[in-house]
Amino acid sequence: MSENPNPDLSDELRQFGQSLKNFFKSAWESQERQQIQNEIEHSLDEVARALNQAADDFTQSRQGQQLKAEFDDLKQRVESGELSDKIQNDLKNTLRQVTQELDQAASRWSQPSSAGDESEQQPS
Repeated sequence: MSENPNPDLSDELRQFGQSLKNFFKSAWESQERQQIQNEIEHSLDEVARALNQAADDFTQSRQGQQLKAEFDDLKQRVESGELSDKIQNDLKNTLRQVTQELDQAASRWSQPSSAGDESEQQPS
């Protein structure tokens, strides 16, 4: 009973595997695949050259020079701490204003409404 009841199936699967291997090998080694690969590589080289040229053109343009100067200025301000100090000062001032507004609102809400009515009725 240890004999394979379908020896033809094993042979067919083995043959199928060999044929599949030969197919992929011949497809990979085909001149058509190599030509497509060369075209893709050439196209990618062209794109890279075009992008490099565009980057060079922008870098040398007035807008590119202005952008570079702005980045250099920002970098210098960050490194010197000037930008950090300005942000901290602006944040402190904003927080101070918001705190004052909150305190005023809380003060208005905490006053009894009848006291507000009496002050409006009394002559100045």
